[in-house]
Amino acid sequence: LDHAGFDTYDSMYRAAHIFGITSAIVVTQEYHLPRALFLGDRFGIDVQGVAADRQTYVGIVRYQVRETLADTKAVIESLLGVSSRYGGPFIDSTGNGQVTWDEQ
Repeated sequence: LDHAGFDTYDSMYRAAHIFGITSAIVVTQEYHLPRALFLGDRFGIDVQGVAADRQTYVGIVRYQVRETLADTKAVIESLLGVSSRYGGPFIDSTGNGQVTWDEQ
């Protein structure tokens, strides 16, 4: 579990830098997928994407406008080399995942 992946930038940054992920399959909505793939690539993750849309979204235009703003933010953050707002110790993703559980 990544309790500090509050946005796509933080999730992909932390996947690479905190969890040491080098390859991943990202599953998300189609309109959101290009940003996730871009960020994964920027952080050195060999990333593939799968669209998880099961319906047509009501108000999709609003989501697309929001996505344009989020895309711009992601590009700027990645060009500036911004770190995730939430750091932490390295957690080996090949080890025991219980270290990330809420209750052990």
